[in-house]
Amino acid sequence: MSEMPLNGKGAKNWWATHWIQALTQWYDPERLARGTSLARQGRVVEMTVQVGLARARVQGADGVEHEVRIDVRTFTEEQWQRVITVLAGQAMYTAQLLNGEMPHEIDGVFRAAGVSLFPRSATELVSECSCADWVRPCVHIVAALHRLGEMLDADPFTMLVLRGRSRDQLMAELRAERAERLGNGDALARQREPQDEPSPLDTDLDAFWRMGDALQTLRLHIERPDIELELVRILGAPEFSNDPLLLDQLERVYKRVTEKALRVAYAGEPQDDPLDNGQGNGFLPIVSAENGQEEELV
Repeated sequence: MSEMPLNGKGAKNWWATHWIQALTQWYDPERLARGTSLARQGRVVEMTVQVGLARARVQGADGVEHEVRIDVRTFTEEQWQRVITVLAGQAMYTAQLLNGEMPHEIDGVFRAAGVSLFPRSATELVSECSCADWVRPCVHIVAALHRLGEMLDADPFTMLVLRGRSRDQLMAELRAERAERLGNGDALARQREPQDEPSPLDTDLDAFWRMGDALQTLRLHIERPDIELELVRILGAPEFSNDPLLLDQLERVYKRVTEKALRVAYAGEPQDDPLDNGQGNGFLPIVSAENGQEEELV
């Protein structure tokens, strides 16, 4: 079992460090050290996590196993809806979550919604153990809490489950919220469009192809995106296609387009001739899984 010091510095990710450091503030140092020692010895023989609850079997120093239960206060549906609303307003956070990453600012997002992803005090954790020790939390509970920190280190979505949402649930709700926003945005844009009839084209033919003054100050900055395949991850699988390989093909297309744009911008590679129908554009062909035939990326 991997070791994680009491200060959390052995954690790979910031969220696990946050969890371990919280334990050091809440619990007696001696009891915390003893419980952590049990966890490091591999005496948490089993642990399961479900919505609002973690269960564990912990073997004491005497070899006797004890049942541990840790209840975590879950958010209400109203609180989760506020969280979804705030998260959906930040495309970057949505893309990071879809990419399996926990944004460093995630707890700030939850606080903006009036809640905290991580428990603010030990009172948000209700723990029980089958041992006879009358002092709580006992070393078995502490060992289970330490093991929970290791699980968080491996999968940050464990904390979301404890707060009441699985990763799939959260992603589905985020996509639905963003889709609704996009739809409402289009409707509002249409409402705000001027109702005046556009000027006829022949009123100023000489100026039709003339570039506006704004182009003189336009500056383009081309770089690799912070989140790979952000748009694909945010939108998910399209409803109009049942092809399980479509997302994989889109990912390859997006990566090739990115590489092409960077080569054109910085390596002096010429742009494609729009009249060559995609031939000679530097892209490798895509192989269709259906018939094994090569298809040009147009």
